[in-house]
Amino acid sequence: TAPGGPSATTLALLAGAIALAGLATTLVVVWRSRHYGRIVDLATSDALTGLHNRRRFDLDVADRRRSIEFYSQLLSTEVVAEDVDHHITFLRLPGSDRYSDLALHEHADVAAAYPPEQMRMAHIGWEVEEPAHLVAAFDFLNATTRVVLAADFGVARSVMGLDPDGHVIEFEMFTEGATGEPGFAPLDIDALRQPAGATAGK
Repeated sequence: TAPGGPSATTLALLAGAIALAGLATTLVVVWRSRHYGRIVDLATSDALTGLHNRRRFDLDVADRRRSIEFYSQLLSTEVVAEDVDHHITFLRLPGSDRYSDLALHEHADVAAAYPPEQMRMAHIGWEVEEPAHLVAAFDFLNATTRVVLAADFGVARSVMGLDPDGHVIEFEMFTEGATGEPGFAPLDIDALRQPAGATAGK
């Protein structure tokens, strides 16, 4: 060992640490290689059914520009990419860590893309946390397209409406502490407009 340099013991300990680090890295790589498929399955599959789940909605639309504007105003989405050749626009929700949350596929003739005898999905939905979010969705849908349902299910409150292509979209807020069986009653949207505690003492 050179004067003033690390001792033989220090060098031996360092070499041992490097060897252990290399072994740990090798083990991690081996574990990932063996379990990578399972990790991908967990990230992209529904836990209950095992079906593939990209956690993104894909909608067929007649006019992408119209739908981009609609969802931008309603959900504050941003355009992240466009496939010009295949007429697809990819949108992302605010704060999302996904590449895309909503994809719009434009068809010049939606009727041809979806024959009358072909079944379509019922609706898509998002969970919200505040009554004000339900009110905002109700007002926007009421002003731009149409509200088809505003209901209090006991365990949750829901506002459902149409997008420009007739897709039914839902905004749902679960009722904290709700117990018992779900019920049904018209949603008192005006009551939700009141600030918390504003009706206390009345």
